[in-house]
Amino acid sequence: MMKRRNGLYKQDMMTNIVGSDRSNGVDRQIGDYLDNYYDDWIDTPIPALDGQTPREAAKSSEGKRMLEDLFDYMHHLPNTVPFPYEKMKEELRI
Repeated sequence: MMKRRNGLYKQDMMTNIVGSDRSNGVDRQIGDYLDNYYDDWIDTPIPALDGQTPREAAKSSEGKRMLEDLFDYMHHLPNTVPFPYEKMKEELRI
């Protein structure tokens, strides 16, 4: 499972979400939720990866291509919560 690296995911995303690097209670709760979500996501089967988890898909060249396609697709979706693409790529070594 993805290691939290001292809240690095949380800090980066909270700055993007609330526009500052505040550390009040709500910000911490949202950050904790996002940390848990992304920790779980990397080991969750994804239909776009033929039912593999991102971690499993990253073990093959075809899986890495599917992950890159998925990240590219997700990057262009309108959303309100930033996805840590570069950190996920680093974790998955793609």
